[in-house]
Amino acid sequence: MAGNTTPGRSVATPGTSYPARALAEPPSCKVPAVDHDERCALLSRDEPLAGSGPEAPRWLLVEDPGPWGRDGLADGRLPGAVRAHLATQVARHDVRHQALRRVSRGRSALRTVVLVNLAAGWAARTQRAPEDLVDLDLAAASAAHPPPG
Repeated sequence: MAGNTTPGRSVATPGTSYPARALAEPPSCKVPAVDHDERCALLSRDEPLAGSGPEAPRWLLVEDPGPWGRDGLADGRLPGAVRAHLATQVARHDVRHQALRRVSRGRSALRTVVLVNLAAGWAARTQRAPEDLVDLDLAAASAAHPPPG
């Protein structure tokens, strides 16, 4: 066949027509029947309603517009010194880190940072340049009241 470069594959040559071929039947895509007594909602009815999300009394939420992996702090796009500082802080003060992405906003030099204490019932929000996060002290996360400012 003209233009054939790889066995089993043909490359069309301009001005050449090829006979029509019947296409093979596509493989079956049947989904097995589900026993209605085995649905997830029924099987998990005795599990806590909160689900399987992480639980923590204190949280540090940091906006990071870039991609990140399983560990938003280690895999994020914050400067290396900031990631190292925050990793030390979250471990020292028993704070859970969560990377956030705000889809509706364009690129900004500032990052939204939220510190949350669920036990005390408060959240404090601020915006900082990524390099200024090396000054963040998470000892405030244990306080009964949110930090000023």
